[in-house]
Amino acid sequence: MEATQCPHCQTHFERPAEILLEPGAEPSDTATTIVTATNAVTSNDSQPPTLAEESQEPYRSVPAGPSVPPKKGMPWYLLLFIIVIVALGAYLYWDNFQQRRYSEEKAFELLRECNDPLNFEDFIARYPNSNHLDEVRAKLNELRQEDVVWSAVAKSNNVAELNGFIQSHPHSPFVKIAYHKIDSLDWREAEKAGTTAAYDKYIAAHEAGEYITEAFEARNAAKEREERARRDSIAAARALADSIQGTPEAVGIDEIFGAE
Repeated sequence: MEATQCPHCQTHFERPAEILLEPGAEPSDTATTIVTATNAVTSNDSQPPTLAEESQEPYRSVPAGPSVPPKKGMPWYLLLFIIVIVALGAYLYWDNFQQRRYSEEKAFELLRECNDPLNFEDFIARYPNSNHLDEVRAKLNELRQEDVVWSAVAKSNNVAELNGFIQSHPHSPFVKIAYHKIDSLDWREAEKAGTTAAYDKYIAAHEAGEYITEAFEARNAAKEREERARRDSIAAARALADSIQGTPEAVGIDEIFGAE
């Protein structure tokens, strides 16, 4: 396999193909030049070429392939797109923050005029990081204490206790209910008494009461009853005086009951 010529006829073999590259060049399929050095077939008497002759055989070098272009940076339009996206995201975040802050302040302002514990609980759930959270929680605790006090007062049906609750908690949502209960209890007492004085007392205490119309009508009816009872009592007294002495002047009945 290492022979360079035929051992019988001394004919030189063809040299194997060689690929020569320029120094520093990388191999490439399109940039390779195959150099085939074929020794001419000589006669039986020809001598193999010497090493010096072989070194002087012409070789063609492989031309350098196309140079690789240097890597370019990010295209300007892609960079601009990223900047626009970041700016848009920042604006949307800022706008959402401002809207949420505005909504929080409006909700807090509404709580100032509200006494419903459910609204305070809703505010705490919606804005757990609010700057007003401590104030809202304090008000919520106060309202819960009012609920406990009101539950005890409402069951007693005592007018004095109801008035005391109104004075202690003038802004409580139960104040209207307390006034309603007081109005109903006073009207019940007036009806129970059924006198002009009782109805006058209710009218004086509840000028805009729920039963004010009924109170005036009942007072007029009570006046008529009382006047009629007075006249009946005078007539009965005169009749009694007549049966005893014959005339009312004998016992001074007019001076006792008054002349009609």
